[in-house]
This record gives sequence, structure tokens and C-alpha cells, in this order.
Amino acid sequence: MATENLNPDGFAASPGNSNVSGAVSQIQSSDGTNLTVGTGGSTDVHVTFPTPTDTLTAGAGLQTFTIVGDTAFSGSNTVTYQLDLYENGTQVTTLSLASGGTGTTATANGTTKTWTWNSTLLSVNSGANVEAYITQTGGSTGNPNRRSYLTFDHIYWTADYTAAPAATGRAFAVIV
Repeated sequence: MATENLNPDGFAASPGNSNVSGAVSQIQSSDGTNLTVGTGGSTDVHVTFPTPTDTLTAGAGLQTFTIVGDTAFSGSNTVTYQLDLYENGTQVTTLSLASGGTGTTATANGTTKTWTWNSTLLSVNSGANVEAYITQTGGSTGNPNRRSYLTFDHIYWTADYTAAPAATGRAFAVIV
């Protein structure tokens, strides 16, 4: 088994992104260049990933999505959110958090959350067409002075895959 971190390579069209603007490069590393968040409602981001190097390793908890997020317009509302695994534009499942507590962030900037999943959820075990859809589910309504929004600094997938055996460079001949 081997792992590689895959950064998003684009934004998915449907369901798309809401209440954010910016380039996918702004969420490809933890450098503080978050997507720009508006004030008009909940924040949703839907990203696509490149295909991993080799066939994914099946097993509970071997595939991991990691989100480094912040709270923008820090009102006193607690931001809640969820992450859905998509494949080729179709929702596969809503994932449960693996670490980092609940899917909430109050005022902590740089909050890191991880979600793990099994590659057997996919229709194709190559990992082609994997997508993550992060939806803010609370904190952006009510009194304008209390509203808070989730922003995104870094999103990535740690893909666990089975590396193909290395070629030995030996040739065999059969003599008949």
C-alpha cells in the first residue's frame, strides 16, 4: 500500500459552489489564501480530484478527505457543515467525521477536520471521478450580527492505493 495527497483539480458544476468565489488554486495548499466568502447565505464548495496513481486499496477508513477551514464574518453563531462523497456528479454518501470533533467550528481559524471512507463505495475502484461536496448546514441565518460562514483554506484527499509491482527487468525465454 502507498498513499498520496491529491489536491482538487477543479470545481464541479452540479451541485455547484454557493456564496464563494475564487480559483481552485486557493484551496490547494494551507497558505491562507481562502476562497472569498459572501454574506448572502450558507457556503457550499464542490471539488473534483485527479485520478490516483493506481487502484485504490479497499478497506474501512483508508481513504481520507481533509478540510482546513476558517470562520468568516465571525458572528456568534456556530458554523455546522457536512461532507458528501460524490462520484462523477452523483452523490454516493454523506460521510461521518473521523477526527476533529463534530462538524462545527465556532471561532477557531485553521480548524482541521478529516472524513474517512472505503473505496468500495465507488463504482470504479480506480478513484477516477471522485468529488467532495462540503455544505454549510448552519450558522448563516438569523440576526446579521450573529451570522458566520465557513471558508476554505485547503481541501485534499489522501488516497490509499495498491502500488503495482516494480518491473524486474528480467526477460525469460522458453526453448522448445
